[in-house]
Amino acid sequence: MNFKVIGCLGCSIASMCLSGCDDGLSGDSYTHAQAKTVNSVQYGTIVSMREVSIKRHEGPGAGAGLGAAGGGTAGYLIGNAVSDSTTGKLVGAGIGALAGGIAGNAIQNRSVKGFEYTIQLDNGGTVSVTQGKTPALSIGQRVQVISGASGGRVVPA
Repeated sequence: MNFKVIGCLGCSIASMCLSGCDDGLSGDSYTHAQAKTVNSVQYGTIVSMREVSIKRHEGPGAGAGLGAAGGGTAGYLIGNAVSDSTTGKLVGAGIGALAGGIAGNAIQNRSVKGFEYTIQLDNGGTVSVTQGKTPALSIGQRVQVISGASGGRVVPA
């Protein structure tokens, strides 16, 4: 048995799974496409907030498909490392694909906690913005509501 190969594959799979843990829903988090864009800013005060569950979904079957592909490949390589037979390699690939598909689906469909903020704007209007838990905001706090083509966010004023 080649335990070095198995150990490297295990670490690779774990790092792929953990890389999906950044939810990107923070008011402080920007994607590359959001950088250097012009957004409008309004000022206001948070009048209410409630904790919500934000479901992560990136398209039908994307997580399960990617997980199955990665798991199948890893399973085949592990099967190859522990068995010289074609059957061992194929069984490893099948088990890896099944486990990877289940894990990928779970990562894709997990939810994160966030807040829905209701803000009374200085111009008299009211808006609601849902985002992740950072930055920490509270009722009565003065905030900036930043909005643009890619959505909106609330940050301290």
